[in-house]
Amino acid sequence: MPIRTALWKVGPQPVPLVESTLTKEQLLEEMIVKAPRLLSEEWMLIGRQEDTGYSGRIDLLAIAPDISWITKL
Repeated sequence: MPIRTALWKVGPQPVPLVESTLTKEQLLEEMIVKAPRLLSEEWMLIGRQEDTGYSGRIDLLAIAPDISWITKL
């Protein structure tokens, strides 16, 4: 059975936020670069559109406090 989740605006009367779509993946990438906390307050972005040297590019590259790599492919 699938689990459905929702985001709500908290207030005296909680209101569900309306779902939307992005016309381009690049818009999401730009939003994350401008506000990395969207993903995590602990990650530090260290690269964008990085060439892997193997099979293409990584959109965003970040490092976590435990020194592990986080990539968005």
